[in-house]
Amino acid sequence: MNVSAAIPGQAAALPELALAALGAVTATVQAFSDLALPAAVEALRAEPEPGDRALVRLADALELSDAELMTVALILAAETDAEAARAVAEAQAPLGGSRPLAGLAARCFQALGATPAGLAAGRAAAAGLLSLGEEPAALPERSLAIPLPVIAALRGGALAPPGARRLPPVRLEMPGDALAAAAALGEALARTPGLVIRAGARTEGLRLAAVAVAGSGLALAEVPASAPLPPGLGPWLLASGLVPVFSPPLAAGESWSPPDLPGYAGPWVALIGAEGLVDSEPPPADWTPPALAARDRARLWRAAGLSAPDAERAAQGFRQGPARIAEVAAGARAAASARGAGGPEWEDLRLAAARGAAGL
Repeated sequence: MNVSAAIPGQAAALPELALAALGAVTATVQAFSDLALPAAVEALRAEPEPGDRALVRLADALELSDAELMTVALILAAETDAEAARAVAEAQAPLGGSRPLAGLAARCFQALGATPAGLAAGRAAAAGLLSLGEEPAALPERSLAIPLPVIAALRGGALAPPGARRLPPVRLEMPGDALAAAAALGEALARTPGLVIRAGARTEGLRLAAVAVAGSGLALAEVPASAPLPPGLGPWLLASGLVPVFSPPLAAGESWSPPDLPGYAGPWVALIGAEGLVDSEPPPADWTPPALAARDRARLWRAAGLSAPDAERAAQGFRQGPARIAEVAAGARAAASARGAGGPEWEDLRLAAARGAAGL
């Protein structure tokens, strides 16, 4: 069987090794020596194949033992390859199905120190990466599973846990000074993992947050601001290279604390307004982007399609932020297009504003 086919164009050795360990305990392949399996896992963790890199990164972030890593690899093989699923089912018939039982995994990876209790109550289980089935049976006869969104993330898929979603890139013209300040705050996330952004509009906050995390090669995911959180959310974020974005609705005098994300200790972002407090330890960086200067507003109006004189006039008359400018300019361009003009004029802008396109 070739479980590497689950990762198009990428070789994956860890699932194959897990299946070899399964074959060793069911006498379908030659048994491993007590040293062979640990040595093989150590080598593959040190220099993972392309198809294993996401899994190894996740295992390292969660500080999984070799036994937990290989159990996850065996589950991935069964979940993504029909032949592997049948091999697991045959190995534990008549007790179990095609998902590995804790006892089978412990037997396969005994040389790595695996035990049913260690797998059911270890770091992988605490993080929500491994879950026990609901079978009314003793621990060795209960199945092990991985949340489907985590499986998808490890295989390059886009499925998100309930209530969470990967955020698409925000295309919004903003002043270079604001973007540079966001990037500088992003560099500090390794020391202070929380970042509170008090932007004038949500799209502005998302644009700045994306810049802040982009330096670390990460993207953004919207997640619930309060419990209960979906199981496996922390491992899904880690496997997907995503930073959680919270948007708690805070009023004056209200406070909010980020919910606990089992297994996830990376950076996070909270988008809130001018009111409210964020209580976290360590205290997050709290940033209110400065209001646009007239010259920045003029530049944004020009970038949105206005002539230089109209852009200067709009910059003096409409004291709005980047998101508001983009919204009104889009309305003005639509009006110009409807009458067959090549670009918006002042009257198009005035009518767009009067229609409340941006609350001007």
